[in-house]
Amino acid sequence: DVAAAASSSSTSVCSVCSVRQVICALHAVLYEEPSSPGAVRVYHTSFLDFVEEQLKLKGDWEGMSNIHDLMSRSCLETMNRELKFNICNLDSSFLLNRNVPDLQERIVRYVSEQLQYSSFFWCSHLLESNLRTDGEIQSAILDFLRSPKFLFWLEIFGLYDIVGQGAL
Repeated sequence: DVAAAASSSSTSVCSVCSVRQVICALHAVLYEEPSSPGAVRVYHTSFLDFVEEQLKLKGDWEGMSNIHDLMSRSCLETMNRELKFNICNLDSSFLLNRNVPDLQERIVRYVSEQLQYSSFFWCSHLLESNLRTDGEIQSAILDFLRSPKFLFWLEIFGLYDIVGQGAL
């Protein structure tokens, strides 16, 4: 039962079987991204909606929080790992984005899908998680917000021309 697996803690799921075994067992809906080893993708986002709905039907709000806990931590880790100054290797910072002729190609080349997702949705996952009062995650978030990574995160919103959505 997918919903039961999702509601258990990640350590108990991993003690029963490896992540690769789970991906293999759910091969109809999950796959490992060939271009990003270790990145697990769903074939269709409706699968995540299904898991969420199953957990809600069972009244398992803790299971959903566990999923959001994991997602918010993973998003923050991805941003800390992948965000960098001038991520698209632009020749000049004096040009407006709309005046960079190959900006879209650069975004596709230099901003991974996981970084894009993490940048846009980490706050949403955090708000749905149980981590808002967790001292460790609070410290990690403060470290992120006080670091240059915060400015690089804002750059992602500028590249996609959605700066207003980056407001906390």
